[in-house]
Amino acid sequence: MKDDAKSAPTAVIAGAWLPAALWTPTATGRSRLAYLGQDAANHDAALNAASGQCESAPLSELLSAAALAVRSEYIALDAVIAGSEDDLAWQASDLAERNPYTSSLFHDVCALLAALTLLEDKSSGLIFLVENPELALVLGKCAQGRGWNVRFKTGNRLLDAFAGLWPWPRRLRLMLQALKCRHRFLMDLRAKKAVLRRSLPLAAAGSYDLLLSVWADADWPGRARASLSDPFWGALPDYLRRRGKRALILVNALDWSSPFERIVAGVAASGLDAVFPEHCLGLGQAACDALRTLFWRPRRTRRLTLAGLDVEPLFADALRLERAKSRQCFALKYRRLGRCLAARAIRLRGALHLYENQPWEKMLRLGLKKAFPEITTKAYLHVPFSRLYLSLVPSPKDIAARRLPDKLLVPGRRWEEIFIREGFPASRLASAAALRHEHLFDRAPERDWNAARRNVLVVGAIDKAELSDCLAKLQKALRDLPDVRAWVKFHPSMSSLDVAAIADTLAREPEPLVAITKTSIAELLPSMDAVLYTSSGVCYEALAMGCVPVFVGSRIRLDMNKLDWFPDACHTVRSAEQLAEVLAWLCAARPQQARLRLEQGREIMESLFSPVCEAGLAAFL
Repeated sequence: MKDDAKSAPTAVIAGAWLPAALWTPTATGRSRLAYLGQDAANHDAALNAASGQCESAPLSELLSAAALAVRSEYIALDAVIAGSEDDLAWQASDLAERNPYTSSLFHDVCALLAALTLLEDKSSGLIFLVENPELALVLGKCAQGRGWNVRFKTGNRLLDAFAGLWPWPRRLRLMLQALKCRHRFLMDLRAKKAVLRRSLPLAAAGSYDLLLSVWADADWPGRARASLSDPFWGALPDYLRRRGKRALILVNALDWSSPFERIVAGVAASGLDAVFPEHCLGLGQAACDALRTLFWRPRRTRRLTLAGLDVEPLFADALRLERAKSRQCFALKYRRLGRCLAARAIRLRGALHLYENQPWEKMLRLGLKKAFPEITTKAYLHVPFSRLYLSLVPSPKDIAARRLPDKLLVPGRRWEEIFIREGFPASRLASAAALRHEHLFDRAPERDWNAARRNVLVVGAIDKAELSDCLAKLQKALRDLPDVRAWVKFHPSMSSLDVAAIADTLAREPEPLVAITKTSIAELLPSMDAVLYTSSGVCYEALAMGCVPVFVGSRIRLDMNKLDWFPDACHTVRSAEQLAEVLAWLCAARPQQARLRLEQGREIMESLFSPVCEAGLAAFL
């Protein structure tokens, strides 16, 4: 047995934040390095530190394969939750939403599955750099069960010897964070209620045809008094006024981008009938929600398994992360809105909100149905989404319990087909006007398909590391492509510090190959041949303009490609070499190929998005 142990390959599982000196010497020979986390900057630093001693394991492809393999099973996650229909805290949680952006569980499970695939090859050692200690322990147990010698490197000798203690400092930090975030939530609510008392009383009693949910910043509603101009609802408000429909506006404040006081002032100045969720939530009620969610733990019928693996420790960790945020408290406040309005003699016939299937949407519909049993709730899919935006697909249990809008309006017939294929009841689906994509129906401008040079646009993501990775690949790909010119358009919500840092990096290149542009996307696209993107929806606009959409995959994160429903409509690359191949193909393409691409793109657009016309707008009523 001892001889077997000596001959077994070694897997080093180290904290991702540790300096390379603490884990590279433990490897014998040339080991493979896999980074299990989402911090791209830390990943790059680790690769540079281990240069020459380790080779990078192909994790991105394995992550994507794992995500698709476990997708359906993960969507049905609530099958193990006992009484999920009546557990409001579960329905209000990010875990129930299954959003990869707001809950770490899906990414951790996919990272575990990818790591297990790497463990199948025992020809060389493995070094796993892990951000989450809970994932490290589960991985270590799995590796030992597969015949690997496992060494933990935590930066602490005691924890190295007793690895089971490794997660405890993190668990204590999360508990402290849970207390702090609830205190902030209550203090924030008290301040917001004071602002509303001073500046904007609740709408007057009366009957309304529609409760219309909007997201507002300091510039909303943007037009004259008693009118509404909204970037999400487009032509709908004007249509409602022409039809004589009276709307009560539910204002969700984007107070992370604008001061709450300025948002309230803008709404008050508009003269619109409006209500904020904070109007309807008392401090005592909020304190009860804060305490309830602090100690909440959903009852389960069995331990959670995914892809045949016991991932209960990862589920428990996701619960701790859930409690360390106040998002449950945020969602729960919406269930009281219906009762509050009914108590103020406000009557509603219908409700309409944007559809992302977030917890607050479920709480809103639940509260409205309880207060107004005859109300019709509708939701509108306002943006295209990736197959891995799991939150937009309701679970079989949610569908069976009818925890859905009475009608889900989608912007085109192809989206209806997608939802039906995912199990959504056809009777609850309908196509409506593509309110945010009306410009796609404009005729593509004439262009010179015989131009000698090719133009490429990088559509920036909000995340700095994500955009930096994409630009680094492009810079390398362009070195042998003198006939390609490239520009980057920063995301308007990217922080000014991140923009400055990336601009400085581009300026310090010996041969700057990517220029920065502030021109609008609408003006840029007609002159572009290809659009590089990571998580942006601009890929659909690119199709409509005859551009080649190129999805640039991450090395360590899940692929959130909004065109992945239509794989033939885009190119997917993960390396500079693959990107160079696509751009070389683009340079060699003939004019007739480009014209055919434009025709095919327009055809796809017409099936995905319905024109903004009388019939399309009538679906909202």
